[in-house]
Amino acid sequence: MPDAEKSQLAWLTIRITQFPRLRSLAAELAAYDGAAELDEGLAILLAVTRQRRKVSAYSAPSPTAA
Repeated sequence: MPDAEKSQLAWLTIRITQFPRLRSLAAELAAYDGAAELDEGLAILLAVTRQRRKVSAYSAPSPTAA
């Protein structure tokens, strides 16, 4: 059984009477791909960091100008 199916089955075992809001999100939570979200977030963070390094390298004062 693929991991996605196991995950969905696990979310469906939560009792709807005890956790109605969480249980209503079971399908969405089971389909959530945390690894893909992490990869995308890290790619964005690295892109911004690289861009800021380029900008700061252009605007840094030269060591001889004092």
